[in-house]
Amino acid sequence: MAAFLHPVRLLPVVAACAFAGAILLASGRAVAGALLLGMGLGAGALGLLVARTPPRVRREPTTDYVQASLVEALAGAIDAKNDPSGKRLHRRRTWAAALGEAIGLPAADIEALRTAALLLDIGQLAVPDHILFKPGPLSVEEFHKIRIHPQVSAGLIEGVPLPKAVGEFVRSHHERWDGKGYPEGLAREAIPVGARVLAVVDNYDALVSERPYRDRLTRDAAIAVLREEEGKSLDPSLVERFITLLPSIEGGPSLDITMDRSLVSIVSARREDVALFEISQAITAGLGVEGTAQLLAQKLRRVIPYSSAALYLYDVSRRSFKAAFTEGIEAEMLATVVMAADAGMFGQSLREQRAVANGDPQTCMDARAAAVTRLRSSIVCPLYGEQNDLVGALAIYHVTPGCYTQDECRLLEMVARQAGPVVSHALQLSRAQEEALTDPLTGLPNTRFLWMHLTQELARASRQASRLALLLIDVDDFKTVNDNEGHPVGDLALRELATVLRQAVRPYDVCARYGGDEFVIMLPECGREEAEERLRDLQAAIKRHEVRLGDGRAFSLAVSIGAAVFPRDGDSAEALLAAADARMYQDKQRWRDDGERRAGDSFPGGLPRPPLHKM
Repeated sequence: MAAFLHPVRLLPVVAACAFAGAILLASGRAVAGALLLGMGLGAGALGLLVARTPPRVRREPTTDYVQASLVEALAGAIDAKNDPSGKRLHRRRTWAAALGEAIGLPAADIEALRTAALLLDIGQLAVPDHILFKPGPLSVEEFHKIRIHPQVSAGLIEGVPLPKAVGEFVRSHHERWDGKGYPEGLAREAIPVGARVLAVVDNYDALVSERPYRDRLTRDAAIAVLREEEGKSLDPSLVERFITLLPSIEGGPSLDITMDRSLVSIVSARREDVALFEISQAITAGLGVEGTAQLLAQKLRRVIPYSSAALYLYDVSRRSFKAAFTEGIEAEMLATVVMAADAGMFGQSLREQRAVANGDPQTCMDARAAAVTRLRSSIVCPLYGEQNDLVGALAIYHVTPGCYTQDECRLLEMVARQAGPVVSHALQLSRAQEEALTDPLTGLPNTRFLWMHLTQELARASRQASRLALLLIDVDDFKTVNDNEGHPVGDLALRELATVLRQAVRPYDVCARYGGDEFVIMLPECGREEAEERLRDLQAAIKRHEVRLGDGRAFSLAVSIGAAVFPRDGDSAEALLAAADARMYQDKQRWRDDGERRAGDSFPGGLPRPPLHKM
């Protein structure tokens, strides 16, 4: 048997993981066999064993030595997702043995402690990684899932030719001194002493280690937490004994471990799984295009390194891509560049409908951007909606030439398959919201948008004791335009008026079509005098603007405007609009009176009958 289990001779056998697992199970190695079958670690795990076995031992290993080394190698492979260096297992085993010796445990129990310290967490194979590495608090269901791992660990150990105490220690290391632990609710001395030792060691190690949900604690802070748990979750006498030992065992010799390539692969696979799960959760959160892209970039960086990232949206009419989100170096430049759909990597990715790596980003840029960019490699992957309609593209860039592999292309394609439908839905929602809040004729915000923002601005002005002005605008004698020239000309006149108003307001003002030929402008931080001045400027600008018709004729509009200021003229939207409406009709009457007195003028300031003249 010893000759058969020689590591070099085992390598061909374990090349097929299932075969290796079956052989080890048949030979009574239940832990090794079950783990090999469950994780697919066959050749990699035994490769670790061969790599770590000193040349002298390799020549004449004993069966017990091979079994112990195999268990250690497999435990290290499982724990690689927590600590690929292997130092965590070594540390935990050393501390547990030291504490066991300090309290006078028999040699057999100390040896059982060494083995149990390696196998504490093998039951976490039954717990999804997204729960184990969740950065926030666990739900009740997730906590119940976590609680099963000591029983799973003990179940894997059953039937293995290991001391019975190993399984007992592993099963009970989450029991509490006060009886509130799991899985059996044991208390005080009913908990095996080895399990109480492991509980102290495991608690301290967790406190001084980095965790997804918190940073590592200092030694003093961790000791303070241990003392708080005395008599609650931990055996008080063991806590004090362990604290006494800490200066000597923490300063002891450390294990210099070189990370095996097999462990690197395990760590990479774990990070990929967790990142992809987090991405799938994040991009279904209904955050809109920009919010989705921001979360994508944040999660993607954990599995694919990049210098810059961008999410592009496809413009069907122009057959081009424009960035909706950019991050990283030269993000501002990428946000301004329009990528032609048939250019460089974008064109290739569309033709092949897959991710394309390591093309030169400069080939997709205009001359200005290409001349200054430091980006030298990229992956571009198209995004498709549920109906296989082209939505956009996901791109990552790096300053290092040729740095991306096909494996990273595969990852980006997986992300793109999830992101495409989500971005498509976000765009549809955005368009629906925009249409619901936009006047289709003028492109200005509609009444619904105005009321939403006016309510918010009035609440802010009330809190800050600031002012706010409303201008209500009505086109003078607009019915005459429609009656004499037809509704198409009237619609043209309203669109032209909207253009003048849009150009006249500040970026933070709101200009909305209120209905028919009426418009409202909301002016935050604006008092009476400024509002009157803005009113006169608007009337002059509108009067100067000429509406040109297709037959060469042109005409100008005149408007009446009423102003109301919060809080002087009212403290609600309704009161302000009523005050502005009253002043608008006063203004209209003045223009009509003036127009009657100056009937011979073409545009004295009113519009009794729109004069149309050849240009």
